[in-house]
Amino acid sequence: MMREPTNATSTPEPRTLIPGVLEDSAFEPYGDITERGAPVLANEGYATRADGTFPFAMPDTESCGSASLEDPRLCLSTFELAPRPAPVEITMLERHPHSPQAFYPHGNARALIVVATPHPDGSVNEATLKAFVSVEGQGFAYRPGIWHAALTSLKAPATFFATQWTDTAEDCVVHELDRPIRIEGRASCD
Repeated sequence: MMREPTNATSTPEPRTLIPGVLEDSAFEPYGDITERGAPVLANEGYATRADGTFPFAMPDTESCGSASLEDPRLCLSTFELAPRPAPVEITMLERHPHSPQAFYPHGNARALIVVATPHPDGSVNEATLKAFVSVEGQGFAYRPGIWHAALTSLKAPATFFATQWTDTAEDCVVHELDRPIRIEGRASCD
């Protein structure tokens, strides 16, 4: 994991974000949203299956240049989240320059999502910082290069499945913020 240098010598007042509802039109600059489909019988009637799909495919390793994915593998992870107490303060963001990253809820899990687009040089464009809260059954995916906070649950423990393309190349960059982001408006997160 690469860390960007920080110039902070003391902790200034946090900037405040009030999360909105996770909707296609508002989240479009950062990524994609999926809805969990209706459960259907599977495995000869011994299971149910509910799908959510995202519109990304395996990276074109030829077009990535020197930062190409050397051995792209689809990685599926499970995140078991403990709720974070209010007010939530975000002190760092991360991004994956070469791979989208998708999250899909298990059960009624909901997530706090904090995102920002990059400047042309890849640094965080703080003017684009936004916060969202997913609704039950909603999955979401970050586009390659989008800055985002760690997956966060606010009210209850939550489980999310995550998938992204991984390889041996460095594809996780962490940026420590000069001042934290405070998430307020908890009522919209309940």
